[in-house]
Amino acid sequence: MNLDNTIAIKIDAGSIPAKACMALKNLTGLSLCDIKTRIANDDFLYVCDYLDDDGLKLANKIKREMKKFEIEVRQFEDGVEKPPELFDNLEQLHEEINRNYS
Repeated sequence: MNLDNTIAIKIDAGSIPAKACMALKNLTGLSLCDIKTRIANDDFLYVCDYLDDDGLKLANKIKREMKKFEIEVRQFEDGVEKPPELFDNLEQLHEEINRNYS
């Protein structure tokens, strides 16, 4: 998988509560089996283009939802793990650009 110009997330394997799995299913549209398999295999749970505003928002929303279950979400840019604040700031930047050019 080419990860150039992408944002992606992973969730560390461990005990994932059923409610968290259902939240992930609702957010991503993935099956429960696919979610559990991706987590167990340390695969990316979600990948989107770097310029995809909706994708970036969804990645950040997944992070916020999982935080409610005390589950850590790791975020990646171009396949390299980055601090979560970067993606919050990037989302804010996208919103500002959209406001200024809409």
